[in-house]
Amino acid sequence: MKPLGVARSGPHVNENAHPPIVTRDEYDAAQAGRTTQPIPAGETTRDRLLRGLAHCGGCGWTLKTVRRPRADGSFVVAYYCKNAASAPCPDRAYVHADDLDALVAEWFTEALQTAPRMIDVVVAGRELEQAQTEQAKAKAELYAYVEAASALDPALFQRGLDARQGRVDRARDRVRELSGRVARMPVGGALSDLWQRFNPAERRDVLAGFIGRVEVRRGASADLRGHVGIFWTDGTLAEIADDEQGVRVAAA
Repeated sequence: MKPLGVARSGPHVNENAHPPIVTRDEYDAAQAGRTTQPIPAGETTRDRLLRGLAHCGGCGWTLKTVRRPRADGSFVVAYYCKNAASAPCPDRAYVHADDLDALVAEWFTEALQTAPRMIDVVVAGRELEQAQTEQAKAKAELYAYVEAASALDPALFQRGLDARQGRVDRARDRVRELSGRVARMPVGGALSDLWQRFNPAERRDVLAGFIGRVEVRRGASADLRGHVGIFWTDGTLAEIADDEQGVRVAAA
């Protein structure tokens, strides 16, 4: 008895010969775990939107892209947890890549219009310039204080030094954060307009500037929206809800 209820005799195939033992998604997940051939760069992974961003909700590992043949001769590409550590993942995530990519692309498109943090490239550049100015000012104040405070009581000097050094550190962190974001964002106009024209690789680069990870929990094949969490780069969850028309709405 075949697990999917399929019977074959030469060129003849009966897809419903008997009740299946497992569902198609369960079968695909099991077969994905048996993949031994390395996935060739390009054909299978090149157009995958969430390569490197999709993570297993069971163990946190980055999901691998796997390609498995189906009964009809076609192939299914999926994200799958292949964690083979000494303590294997107890809840391996498996989800069809096309479905997850489409969900996140739809969410991000909506987020560009509604989430405050999805800002125009020009505005991001201006914020970076302001942060760099603040950093330079904080450094100048620190240097001036050190040069002029030699006569202060050591304890007072240290308190003043710590306060000014703290401002320098915060300004530096802000510049680093904005620099990373701007570096990933292309020039040429509002990101909401550019996003529509980007290919998968360009979209993936943009997503990596905003999204820290897309967490996929076991059961996503049967209930995708209920088993996927999208997290911003700062670690906060980007809540996704359905409005009355069933449209995905992204919160900042």
